[in-house]
Amino acid sequence: NKSLVQMVDIFEKSIVIYVIIVFMGAAFGIVNTMLMAVFERMREFGILRAVGTGRWTLFRMVIYEALFICILGTLGGFALIGLLHVLWMRHGLDMSVFAESLALFGSDVIIKPAFNTGMMVETVVTVLIMGTMSAVWPAIRAARLQPAETMRKG
Repeated sequence: NKSLVQMVDIFEKSIVIYVIIVFMGAAFGIVNTMLMAVFERMREFGILRAVGTGRWTLFRMVIYEALFICILGTLGGFALIGLLHVLWMRHGLDMSVFAESLALFGSDVIIKPAFNTGMMVETVVTVLIMGTMSAVWPAIRAARLQPAETMRKG
């Protein structure tokens, strides 16, 4: 039993490492997306600055855009996961190939998912915070634009 507890502990820790890696990849994806959005709209941001839009307002615009993208992505993820969860609950995952191994752990051959609200809330909050924090650098770049320089380049 002690070795089983250790195996489960190691498994849980390795899952955390994988989740961190996936979140870091998502953060780099958000930074890249937001940087490209800023670079593609340099002229627009320059015009906004020229007509009197403050740096802080421009900064917030980019942050809000990233937050909006994260919210849309989260809603899309919920829709997809919700569909998969319903299908998986209805049919289960047939693990009869591993019946002997599962019997050692006292597990059934048909596995059905468990709904963990706490983990879901933690994930959503983490994604929204990470997405917003990932947009800080592109937002700073947008806020530092000089109106005359950006309109000359565009």
